[in-house]
Amino acid sequence: MKMVCKYSSDENSLSVRMELEIDGSGVCDIDTGENFLDKMLTRMASDAQLDLTVSTNKKATCLEKKLYRGIGTAFGSLLKEHYGRFDGRELIGSSTDIIHDALITCAVNLAGRTHLNYALDFTVPNIENISVDSIYEFYYSVVAASGISLHFIEHCGAKRVDNYHLAETSFFSFGKAVKNAFSDAV
Repeated sequence: MKMVCKYSSDENSLSVRMELEIDGSGVCDIDTGENFLDKMLTRMASDAQLDLTVSTNKKATCLEKKLYRGIGTAFGSLLKEHYGRFDGRELIGSSTDIIHDALITCAVNLAGRTHLNYALDFTVPNIENISVDSIYEFYYSVVAASGISLHFIEHCGAKRVDNYHLAETSFFSFGKAVKNAFSDAV
């Protein structure tokens, strides 16, 4: 059943507009003003066949972490709206994915039990001038806004070479786990 959910938020230094269709075909129109985040969200949505539209308007005073929290809150709010149509049914999905040297399993439980297990071991403080803490802020905000349980397991640990691959795989795997949770419910 097709259902496009919409989110809008206006704060002092950040406005966020987002539309999400879980039963989509991977159509993306994403402009957060941050190239790295745009690439990660596009990878997440296109590979998981989620239709995602994101636009932001941010002032120069908007901190990077606030942007990631705002986008995470928007996505989490839309997830909650989508799984609300299943009348309290527990939706569980997972995905194990690899990109080069990064191997991650992501599992989600869309049932109103808020928890984040973020076992991703970044070995650098920044990727493409973005703090890896901002990636955590995105996932934390998704969980807080949606009430889901979200678990990440990194299988390669210290053997991994490229932190960009770890970030990319986390978004890729998260999108697919969400899609699998909804796919198993219908």
